[in-house]
Amino acid sequence: MLWKGAAQRPLAPASRTTMRYNITMFTTFKRTLFVVASFALPLIVKANHTAGHAGGSPTVVGLPNPIKYNTINEFLGAILNIVVQMGAVVIVFFFVYAGFMFVTAQGNTEKIQKAKSMFVWVVVGAFVLLGVYVIRAAICGTLTQIGVSCQL
Repeated sequence: MLWKGAAQRPLAPASRTTMRYNITMFTTFKRTLFVVASFALPLIVKANHTAGHAGGSPTVVGLPNPIKYNTINEFLGAILNIVVQMGAVVIVFFFVYAGFMFVTAQGNTEKIQKAKSMFVWVVVGAFVLLGVYVIRAAICGTLTQIGVSCQL
């Protein structure tokens, strides 16, 4: 049964506050659903994994290691080596570029000042990159002295 007079009354538009509240609640609902699904999915997979083993013990299936490093130390060490090698290539490039800027300045004091500034910052970057290796060596030396293996 329709409410008396419902057909004659148009719906009032929602206020901005009501719309903001609805959007906030919908966003909160989506986040909550994501969190619940994140925790529930592994349980569902585990339940499905053991479902076919009635009467016997389930086989344990391990996840294969997708990277070739067995410890986090080895992994971080590999990342550090890659970053230092790439940084060395970038430093050589910018040394050459700063020299090119000196040559093309042709006595223009503004261009010479810009080239000097670039050269100084390239040297600072080189020292920072060298400092990464020095800090790594210091940390590994300290860890080795206290009996912890360090493979950074």
